[in-house]
Amino acid sequence: MTISIPRADLFLLRLPLLCILVVSTYVNAEETKKHDATQKMMQLTITPEHCVALRQGQTCYQLVEFNWQSITAGDFCLVDTLNDNPLYCWNDAKSGQFRLDFQSPQSTNYVMRAQGELIDLAQKTMTVAWVYKSSKRPKASWRLF
Repeated sequence: MTISIPRADLFLLRLPLLCILVVSTYVNAEETKKHDATQKMMQLTITPEHCVALRQGQTCYQLVEFNWQSITAGDFCLVDTLNDNPLYCWNDAKSGQFRLDFQSPQSTNYVMRAQGELIDLAQKTMTVAWVYKSSKRPKASWRLF
């Protein structure tokens, strides 16, 4: 036994799904516009953006320079997202510069935030790479052959 649904009823069944799709697409577009507008308001650069260690898991050492610019003056902080602590804060500034002696075995994200806020205005990553992958077995101090 087969059930046949008239075309008009089939359309009415699909209409709510279509509405949800249109609304979610609109919300996504609005979020993208907000994100793009925020990114245009604040620029953050890291020089250099990469740090190379000899072996995987070793601490990478690099002197890093952060530069940022904002359209409007304000109280801003450069934050290390690994421990969520401000590295440095500026008061009533439109731009700033900060130097950091980077020491980490892993890549680290840095963000610019308005003081006392949790919204990221700009974000950059200091990428840690290595030349040699760490060996999975420990090196023997002696050999039989």
